[in-house]
Amino acid sequence: MVTFKNSFLVFIGWACLLFGVAGLVLPVVPGILLIVIGIYLLSRRQAWAARFLLRLKTSYPEAYAKFEAFKVQVKKLVKGAE
Repeated sequence: MVTFKNSFLVFIGWACLLFGVAGLVLPVVPGILLIVIGIYLLSRRQAWAARFLLRLKTSYPEAYAKFEAFKVQVKKLVKGAE
């Protein structure tokens, strides 16, 4: 059953991913940050994004460690906002 929350997270994930790609050429938009957020959100619901993170973990462990540190910081921010 598809819930509103799942649909909303997928929508936000795709929006972040698209704005992130646009941000790679636009000077004001933080492209890499939005791409990372989009991939993270999509990896929770989309198999291809989860596979991408797995490939990132095995091929580039240093980059994956930075990604994990970013996830922890975001979770702390979300918990602090509640």
